[in-house]
Amino acid sequence: MKAWGLAGALLWSGCGVFIPYHPPVPHEVLVEDAAVEAYAVSLMQTILAVTPHAHVADGYRLHLARLGPWRELAGAAAGGGIIYLDYGLARAAFDHPRSVAATNFAMVVAHEVAHEVAGHVGRAIFAARYAPSWNDAPGRAARELEADRLAIGYWGALGWECGVWIRRFEADLRAGRNSVHHPTDQRLSQARALCGRGRDD
Repeated sequence: MKAWGLAGALLWSGCGVFIPYHPPVPHEVLVEDAAVEAYAVSLMQTILAVTPHAHVADGYRLHLARLGPWRELAGAAAGGGIIYLDYGLARAAFDHPRSVAATNFAMVVAHEVAHEVAGHVGRAIFAARYAPSWNDAPGRAARELEADRLAIGYWGALGWECGVWIRRFEADLRAGRNSVHHPTDQRLSQARALCGRGRDD
């Protein structure tokens, strides 16, 4: 398996914005692991510190769950500062903090924080009733692109190396991971533009 492996597949399929027709995360997939949760919360708070939500960061809540086996999700924003993260990815990052898995996990956290900062859950709930087209494939793709754009901005504000986003999406495309909801080709083009790199870098 390539270095990105399962974590890459989950990152691509990747995130959820829970809207009314999504069921809540079932209790049976939630995981309690104090050490891993503390690691994930610390990472989340580090990212929140460079966002417009820094002043309300203490109100954010993070839950670990077996999202991969449940819905093939790496993470999900639930609104109101509630974020769910896949326990398998979190555990791999905790066990190997200097690994690709840890980088992948940090990208997931940044992306889900961006969904919350952008208010995507509230907007999706409103759209479900008043503007259904915002929840169709183009609307969902636009949310993913906006979350990526914000997350890459947080990444840069923290002084972290931007090229990991490009490598992530390049690996996804090579693996054939692309869809109308998670348009990896567009996400890669955006990452290249934001990171100031062309195709031949």
